[in-house]
Amino acid sequence: MNKDQVAVYLNEHPEFFNEFPELLHKIKSIEIADLPIAPLQTLSIADRILKRAQDDKEHFRSQLEWFMEIIEANEKIQEQLFEVERTFYHSLDFFQMIRKFRQEIVRRFEIPGVAIFLVKGKGGRLEKLASANGVNGLQWVDRTTLLDWFPKGLDAALTSEMAEGSPLFKGYCKEKVQSQIILPIRIHGQLAGALALGSANPLHFYEGLRTDYLERTADKLGMAMDNQFLVDRVRHQPIRDAITGVYHATCLEPILEREFGWVRRNQTTLAGIKMRIDYFGNLINTYGKPQMDKVLAQIGKILVAEAGLGNLLIRTSKDTFLILLPGVNRDQALPIAERIRDIVESHSFNQNELEKVTLTMGITAYPSRRVNSPAQFIEAAVKAIESGETDKRRVVLV
Repeated sequence: MNKDQVAVYLNEHPEFFNEFPELLHKIKSIEIADLPIAPLQTLSIADRILKRAQDDKEHFRSQLEWFMEIIEANEKIQEQLFEVERTFYHSLDFFQMIRKFRQEIVRRFEIPGVAIFLVKGKGGRLEKLASANGVNGLQWVDRTTLLDWFPKGLDAALTSEMAEGSPLFKGYCKEKVQSQIILPIRIHGQLAGALALGSANPLHFYEGLRTDYLERTADKLGMAMDNQFLVDRVRHQPIRDAITGVYHATCLEPILEREFGWVRRNQTTLAGIKMRIDYFGNLINTYGKPQMDKVLAQIGKILVAEAGLGNLLIRTSKDTFLILLPGVNRDQALPIAERIRDIVESHSFNQNELEKVTLTMGITAYPSRRVNSPAQFIEAAVKAIESGETDKRRVVLV
């Protein structure tokens, strides 16, 4: 076997060097100047193998340098986003948080466009205040519009080379935005809004750009907003019902969202007993509101005494109550509902001629085939009560 045959074999079987790494090392250590001069300015097969080894070494070095540059750039981005996210924890006011967040993004990443869009109806009192005062960079839009911005599902949507500029940032920044990224903002796993970032550089944001750091920031922004919404509701809405002493109806949504989150994290159950006082409107017309308020106060005391520690009582309307039972399933809730109904209906209220009241109850639970959200939870309980009133049943399970 001559040297060319050896070279061909080595070229076709690079695994040969796995057993003889010192040979590969020796070959790669050969300098170009030490190679024999090939006739007619051409290289033999053996020389070509040596040259390729040298080229591979240079290519590997350049790839390693490029990889290290990428790592350093990502670390800087991560550090900057961490500092941006600190604004979430240091802001006690929702609008202050939005202003600081936008300022930090513009300052640290030198992009002119930062806009936040939220689904209409999610902000409560804050949404009305923002609409009245016109908070810069914050806008409420309908859910259909938001979904149109994510044609590939709820993944980051990137657009580059927007010669006409992006319409999302008109009125929010002076420069024309020519590339953008739109990130979904989720609250409790549901689409609640979008974070839009825009650059005057037409290729700043482009399809294929790594977006995981920005997606994480959008998720944290969603959690911070959810906390701000909850704090605002607690600050400006009554917590306890003045007549019965149980939770006010305005607490229903935040309490249910919190309990559903607890159930999902701990993989447990949540049962609900919704009860309605039968013929309440007729009772008010007959005995008057002051007397019925006294009846409601007594019912509230009975519910507090019988519901048990750890369970939550909410007066959801003038004649309905909801008992939330964490860690209890639908079948376990049935005897609790029956016991409470018997106690209320056997109680003597001693209000003029009114001696007793009757209740219709509906029981639902999460998780179940029909219930996957707080809204479905309430809807199922209401349907159970309506079914009970139609069929003259006192307690209905769904």
